[in-house]
Amino acid sequence: MTSASTARPRKPANRNIPVPPLNLYRMAYCHNCPEAEFCKVSFEQHLLCLLAKLADELARTRQVITIANSHRV
Repeated sequence: MTSASTARPRKPANRNIPVPPLNLYRMAYCHNCPEAEFCKVSFEQHLLCLLAKLADELARTRQVITIANSHRV
């Protein structure tokens, strides 16, 4: 008997599973957050934390775009 004949067939990897946007934000912003325990207090607190991080990221992006556009003149 060979190991190939006794091995179970592998399930194909389904990498196209839709993920809700809130879960994507959690994966991106909360993965290594030092304040994760604070956000677990309530769902509203968690959403406020995510919104603050997204707003900060948007502000940084706008600042970079503004600086890049001001150098083009």
